[in-house]
Amino acid sequence: MIQHLSFLKNSWYPERYHGSNVDHSFFEGWYFKVEDASGEAVYAFIIGVSMSEDGCKEAFIQTVDGVNHHAQYYKFPYHIFKAATDRFFVQIGENTFSKDQIVLKLPHLEGELRFSNHLTWVKSLLAPNVMGILSYWPFLECNHGLISLRNTVSGGIRTDKQYVSFDGGVGYIEKDWGSSFPKAHIWLQSNRFQDKTTSLSVAIAKMLIAGVEVKGFAAVLMWRGKQFLFSTYNLSTIHTVGSESHMELEFKSREYKLLIKTEYKDSVVLVSPNRTGMFGRVKESLNSVVEITLSANQTKKCLYQDEGANVGLEVFGNWY
Repeated sequence: MIQHLSFLKNSWYPERYHGSNVDHSFFEGWYFKVEDASGEAVYAFIIGVSMSEDGCKEAFIQTVDGVNHHAQYYKFPYHIFKAATDRFFVQIGENTFSKDQIVLKLPHLEGELRFSNHLTWVKSLLAPNVMGILSYWPFLECNHGLISLRNTVSGGIRTDKQYVSFDGGVGYIEKDWGSSFPKAHIWLQSNRFQDKTTSLSVAIAKMLIAGVEVKGFAAVLMWRGKQFLFSTYNLSTIHTVGSESHMELEFKSREYKLLIKTEYKDSVVLVSPNRTGMFGRVKESLNSVVEITLSANQTKKCLYQDEGANVGLEVFGNWY
């Protein structure tokens, strides 16, 4: 009973650690994406913990250089993983992570990045986070949470080859947790549009709910201070066509239609969780491109068109 009440409370705070009462068949990961002011450098930092079905545990930090198409996976003993349950704060050895700052001390990469001016999910009783009413369901295979759709970045990182300043850059933070990644999913995100007020985050997945396979989705477009949501739980529809390299995603809510055309560019192979541990593999690009068109259903009038760069994009499994 206490554990279930804790889950309900954490539904409002997806950024907090959810695994304090779990010892097997569980993973939890936080995802930070940062770009420099010019958009010429884009990195992702993925951190978290994995617990296999047989109880083997490990902590990890994964770094992704989207421009040079290089990824590095660092494995750590589970006992050095520390996470607060009343706020967002994670420590893995000398590395610390929160909504406002990350400090990295890795063999080939060190630095400090600070985040401010967060653009966040607009919460409601039926949608405490992007999973909507499903946020209250404690048995999902994989949960998804938006922590910061857009933020301002300062600081920098030093690699073996160079120092990269992120002063005046833009960032994004999300997370996933559960027993395993879905067997098929599409993930897409960009903050690099011509209209600087625009942020786009899309997640589509085939997931199990009470033993039944369901295609769930949530597309969130933030534009000029307004949140446009297309999701399974607000009775929007989705239509997908294309291949891994070129896709069209059409979302319709009662009021709006969002058409997304994306081109998948150079990718790297990342380590991902499954029920046996961190043995999954997924390809991710950080420099794909996207075209978006937002229109009104009733009048068919185009409200907004734009192009996005430095798009984070994953296409995994049979998502049709």
